[in-house]
Amino acid sequence: RCGLTQALAPVTKRYLLLIVLVAAGAGGFCWYNSVYGWHSASDPADEFGLEFRFLGCNDLPEDQPYETSIQSSLSGSSITYYVNDPAGCGYSVRDPKYKLAGDTLSLTYNLFTRGGAVAACLCEYKSEFRFRTNPEAPHVVFSHSGG
Repeated sequence: RCGLTQALAPVTKRYLLLIVLVAAGAGGFCWYNSVYGWHSASDPADEFGLEFRFLGCNDLPEDQPYETSIQSSLSGSSITYYVNDPAGCGYSVRDPKYKLAGDTLSLTYNLFTRGGAVAACLCEYKSEFRFRTNPEAPHVVFSHSGG
């Protein structure tokens, strides 16, 4: 038994090192993406004046359901929607858009990779969609493309 334990020790150490490196890489990527991620200023020609900010990402807690959550906050005539979106780790965020159809406001962005490599874990992407003028939609939904 002692010989088997000694023989497996290098394999176990390499496996643990791989896990640590993948976790550090995913965490570093999320930090980099939150600092240098895609941010957009309001377009003066946009009726509602959408501004978008990617706030970062972190590991999706194991006890949290795999579903998107949206919270809103009013401030005068503007409204901000905070979106928590679960997806695979290692993506960047770009092209935030919205569409108002009837009483539903649809928010979206595109997940993409620069090098094609992503980590085999789930992350929670956090962003905010701020509208200078409230579209006053009673229903708000979110989806991402890519990823």
